[in-house]
Amino acid sequence: MVDSCSRQSAQRGSFAKSWTSSRLPHQTQPPGLHFLGASCSARDTVRVSEPAVGESVESEPVETELAETESITSTETSADRCGPPRPDLVPPAAFRRGVINVMADPSARPRARSYSSIVSTPTVTTVADGVHVAAGPDVNWTLLVDGTDVTLIDSGYPRYVGAVIESLARLGRRPEDVRAILLTHAHIDHIGGAAHFATTYGTPVLTSSVEARHARREYLEQAGPADVVRNIWRPGAAAWALRIARAGGTRSGAVPDADGFEAVVDAGGALDLPGAPVPVASPGHTSGHTGYHLPHAGALLTGDALITGHALCRHVGAQMLPNLFAHDREGEIAALDAFTGRDADVLIPGHGPVMRGSVDAAVDRARRLAGVA
Repeated sequence: MVDSCSRQSAQRGSFAKSWTSSRLPHQTQPPGLHFLGASCSARDTVRVSEPAVGESVESEPVETELAETESITSTETSADRCGPPRPDLVPPAAFRRGVINVMADPSARPRARSYSSIVSTPTVTTVADGVHVAAGPDVNWTLLVDGTDVTLIDSGYPRYVGAVIESLARLGRRPEDVRAILLTHAHIDHIGGAAHFATTYGTPVLTSSVEARHARREYLEQAGPADVVRNIWRPGAAAWALRIARAGGTRSGAVPDADGFEAVVDAGGALDLPGAPVPVASPGHTSGHTGYHLPHAGALLTGDALITGHALCRHVGAQMLPNLFAHDREGEIAALDAFTGRDADVLIPGHGPVMRGSVDAAVDRARRLAGVA
């Protein structure tokens, strides 16, 4: 049987041989509407306007109840901070396993594909050395920079591609510098740009082995149009639904070559990728949802299992998304335990502003708001 990863070997080689030796043929999700992940970002809940260091940044009038945390100061990141790309540098060992070095060999670059984008000016916040959080109007993504190499964690909606590319440019990086896209989960607001990077630049798209099947759309665990209609009474829901529909929220977003990251886990549990993220299994929001711990930065990416703001939420601060976005609510609540007891004081959510403070306190607050504390 022919593996879909091997079909692209002439373009980008095999990212890791063991991935292609045991994969089953991909199934295709029947055509139809594919709606919607959750969506809200730092820009929906925080006005970034050069606040003083340590000053809490507040949004438009909204009920706020920050736990023992505070908003991290946000600034636009300049390309001068990191300097220009360095194509002469040799990528780390993990990326020399037969992968075509498109920086050193321009002839190996796939022909660029066009894309439609409605967002081109993301906010980029540096939260630690080599850790940068980008925010579009309705969702966040994270860039881990190690030398010239980048790990992109999540990729926004399909029509956020221009914003993702711009966030790389702010750091002096190009799409070709992304060594892998790492997904927290495969909802359309987090997976939307992944297919473009995979087909245009040959970028590997990785997540847990369970969620990889979701990314390939062998099954779908995502709120649909009927769920949105039932919740249209919520304040702001109509404007939010229109906004994310324009961003590509009804598209499939399938990534046929999405793979499990298990093949690149090192002996210490970290992934052999720029930034060395450590997977934190947190199923519930989706069956294979994964957070990522960055021990060197004291940061924890919680995806949609633990957020700090959303267009359909009344609060700002640590909380869970509304029930309509959860595949398994009980599992989602239980998964909060996975985020406690870790060496981290920076919380990077999939939606809402980055927060500093006790992650354990943030989890306690989310449980309390969910009525399970």
